[in-house]
Amino acid sequence: MPIKGKVIAIGRRLSGVSKTKGTPWEKQEYVIETDGQYPKKVAFSILNNKIEEAGLQIGHNIEIEVDAQSREYNGKWYTELTAWRVKNYDNANPQASNPNVYQQQAPQGYTEPQFGQPAQNDSSNMPF
Repeated sequence: MPIKGKVIAIGRRLSGVSKTKGTPWEKQEYVIETDGQYPKKVAFSILNNKIEEAGLQIGHNIEIEVDAQSREYNGKWYTELTAWRVKNYDNANPQASNPNVYQQQAPQGYTEPQFGQPAQNDSSNMPF
């Protein structure tokens, strides 16, 4: 289930070593506020290399997809949401937050048109 909202808080980054596998891990917690008539605050975590890929900052508009997991400790239940996909609409590099974006390489000799100037129409560089 996707959840959209604005980042309103960022927790400190935690790190450690897995007891079972001995591998290092990192975790950072975030809070977003959803849009709509009845906004809700949702806390979630991002793990390991996804932290840097998402590049989240306070005020960013994002969409996350999460895994929910609950654990019992001393007779109380605790639920954690871990983001497995983050779309950061305010990130300067959209591919960093969406690895499924397909980008085709420009044809050889193609130059990006300058803002306010029409692109040159040179059909000799067209790929088809």
